[in-house]
Amino acid sequence: MELARVVTADKVRLEGLWYPATGAAKEADGIDAVIMHHGVGGNFYAAGFFEDSLAALTARGIAVLRANNRGHDGLFRQYGAGPAPLLLGAAYELMDDSRHDYRAWLDFAAARGCRRIALWGHSLGAVKAIYFAAKEQYPALAAVVASSPPRFGHITYADKPEEFAALQAHVKDAQALIAAGKGTQLMQVMKPIPLTISAASYVDKYASVDDFDYTRHIPAVPVPLLVTIGGREGVDPTAAPIIPFAGATAYLPAIGRDNPHLQHAFIANGDHMYTGVAAALCDTVIDFLGRVPRR
Repeated sequence: MELARVVTADKVRLEGLWYPATGAAKEADGIDAVIMHHGVGGNFYAAGFFEDSLAALTARGIAVLRANNRGHDGLFRQYGAGPAPLLLGAAYELMDDSRHDYRAWLDFAAARGCRRIALWGHSLGAVKAIYFAAKEQYPALAAVVASSPPRFGHITYADKPEEFAALQAHVKDAQALIAAGKGTQLMQVMKPIPLTISAASYVDKYASVDDFDYTRHIPAVPVPLLVTIGGREGVDPTAAPIIPFAGATAYLPAIGRDNPHLQHAFIANGDHMYTGVAAALCDTVIDFLGRVPRR
């Protein structure tokens, strides 16, 4: 492996690990590299299903990059060109800025000769991957895998008025802080998940009406897209519905009927981290990548 570093267009330094392919590429494969992006507060060195999938991918002739994006860890400070440090991490990131991160890492892989690259994001990283693909036309981007992307849209609270009221109360508090010039002040919130987050970041993600609901961006994704959801995230009939994933068994097939580039898979017994079912998830992803057309 190789320690990888990039600097984004807006001067954020990020690190990752590059794993060259160890096996011969399959002639039919349409992918020669996969870039893995963690979810909120994650990082490239955490254990989990990404780590469990490395050997299978590299043995198939696919290089892997595990990458930090600016939402890594809870918060971090980084000095840039100015006198004040940049405040970043899950507590301070803004969604649209993630496009800089994804482009920088795609440039890194492309500079190593990769011409058919897939993004594989988890959780918030999955939402960002879909958002990036929908907003940008990156020539080497050949496919996207989105594992457990949560829906940010307010529609998810349609039949949960108490939950929605709690979220809106957080939004109101965050907007008051921003109006007072305290957008970087940290808040302890409980909705949609317990989180320490700045007022500005909370409003960016949750105050707008559906701006970052990934289902709205699927039609604009120009490459094959696989969305995976764990059964224990509310998909299996015996599992209690989790608000960001509720209704996936209905809305993903419906979207797929009008957008043939979308595929979906529900991973039986999978929780949000795919605990105990990483092999099944990896097999599903490899099968999908093996059917991506060569370009």
